[in-house]
Amino acid sequence: MKFSYREYVSLFPGTNDYRLILRPVVTIRVIGPNADARWDALVDTGANETLFPLSLAEALGVELDQQMTSEAAGISGEVLKVHYGDVELHIETEQEDVAWKTMVGFVDFGSASDEVIILGHGGCLDFFTASFDGEKAELELVPNSALPSRM
Repeated sequence: MKFSYREYVSLFPGTNDYRLILRPVVTIRVIGPNADARWDALVDTGANETLFPLSLAEALGVELDQQMTSEAAGISGEVLKVHYGDVELHIETEQEDVAWKTMVGFVDFGSASDEVIILGHGGCLDFFTASFDGEKAELELVPNSALPSRM
């Protein structure tokens, strides 16, 4: 499955000038017990885990394991509490739909404008062979033998 990088506009550091940034973002379908949703997700090889907004767990009816929590820290150093629950994930193209059930982390980002989905190793990237082509601004994801079944 191949995906073109998405275009984003950002301020160039130390100036009032804008620049174009290309990021490996894919649309992912998340299915919970009560509903499903589609979100754009950043594919992040530096992320240990796949993380979703806590508000999404509530909207989808995902039961969170209150005994299993951890902490995640981003580049800013801010520490966020992670709660875990099971979902079904789909990454789709016009030709292919790859789906699997997995446990992912849910984080309270504090504000809706800060909410993002990060596709990290645990729960997602470990199940694919990923190739990032900066020159072509393209991501290729190929399911590997670690991909769990949908059950």
